[in-house]
Amino acid sequence: MPPILNLASALSSLIYPPLCEVCGRTLTPSEQIMCLECALRLPLTGIASSEFTQIHQRLIGHCPIHRAAACFRYYRGNPYTNIIINAKYHGRPGILRRFAAAYARSLAAKGFFDGIDAIIPVPMHWTKRIRRGYNQATYIASGISGVTGIPIADNLKAVRPHRSQTRNGIRQRIQNVSGIFSVAHPSELNGLSLLVVDDVITTGSTMTQCCGMLHSQSHPAAVSVLSLALSEST
Repeated sequence: MPPILNLASALSSLIYPPLCEVCGRTLTPSEQIMCLECALRLPLTGIASSEFTQIHQRLIGHCPIHRAAACFRYYRGNPYTNIIINAKYHGRPGILRRFAAAYARSLAAKGFFDGIDAIIPVPMHWTKRIRRGYNQATYIASGISGVTGIPIADNLKAVRPHRSQTRNGIRQRIQNVSGIFSVAHPSELNGLSLLVVDDVITTGSTMTQCCGMLHSQSHPAAVSVLSLALSEST
């Protein structure tokens, strides 16, 4: 970073010191995203495996899933939801890139990314991306790619807009995302091991549609999934 930008960043930190996304405390120079106390209390899922997991269970019967991973539990009243909410709805997607990079480093040490050929972010229709200004899943993919060196593929597309899933029940979520995804240049993905990434898995309806479309329109060697959070609400 050029010296002038370093100076500007330092001055900005003095005026607006970075705060913990969970509890709001001022972060020390060695802390990122959340303070040490909140980091130690992060409700980890412990899910990062090709063996049958809670994520596999939510997607079972819809499409074959190889590996599945999710960092922390996400439920109403949990202050850790601020990590997702601030990034997704308050114009701060960079939080997810940093968080995904940290999570990727821990998973890489366990061999989770071994053999993965491409990262595919869950797509967002262009009309929604214009309204929000970004697709948060691409920031997650960027954070993982920066750590692992695995390229990001943009073959999966949202071909029509859909409403927010936040207040939908299981049936409404499935209907809401049915038929909205398609694969561009499917032959490019043939024989590849793919990793589909998103911010939160709730019922699994969105992830199911994405993975199902990849299997039906191309011929990947395997499809794995990763989210930063796993909702307890189904």
